Amino acid sequence: MNKILLLLIILAIFFSCASKENVVEPTTTTYASITSTSASTTTTTIETTTTYALITTTSTSTSTTTTTTTTTIRTGFRYDVPEDMEESPNEARSYKYDNMIVEKGTSAFTSPFIIAIRHNDDYPNAKLKDFAEFDQEILKSQVKIRYDEKWTPFGFEDKKIEFISYQFAYNYGKNNIFQRSVYLKCDSRVYIISMSGRYKGLIVNNKNDAFWNSVRID
Repeated sequence: MNKILLLLIILAIFFSCASKENVVEPTTTTYASITSTSASTTTTTIETTTTYALITTTSTSTSTTTTTTTTTIRTGFRYDVPEDMEESPNEARSYKYDNMIVEKGTSAFTSPFIIAIRHNDDYPNAKLKDFAEFDQEILKSQVKIRYDEKWTPFGFEDKKIEFISYQFAYNYGKNNIFQRSVYLKCDSRVYIISMSGRYKGLIVNNKNDAFWNSVRID
């Protein structure tokens, strides 16, 4: 039943939106010793000992490694995936989204809530307001929408982004779905971000502010 429910949610959203060794020359040490003595003759024996000194020289080589880091700056529409969530590209392709983000270790069917992202290039000359209203009308033709109070995604007031946002609820079968949707204009393309789930508290939770604040167009 849960799988069917979440599949329906996904379909509803779809409609809405890094060493060397050196040998030193030998040194000679001479030892003198008197080995025999007579009254008239002294015999002196000279013993010569040759000592080789082995000197080990350690050569220290200092190597400097220079690491060059190349940073590629992405431009256009982008966002950060929340730390406790992960992308689900296979499911996104299945439902014709650009991306789907779910809780780590889950799927679109088992995640407490999902973030679905898509884009539309069909109306390059349309005003964002007109497109958003048109897209909402498509959703309203599928379900009965109850709009919530006006909502602005966290951080968007400080961004130079053209956007329109909605938060609303609707019934799908016997279940209530709460959703936040944001429409953004980037050149002639419109991006739609929808965050939805069965429990409003999960969607409006302040921990989601970091995600909304990461959305940018540059």
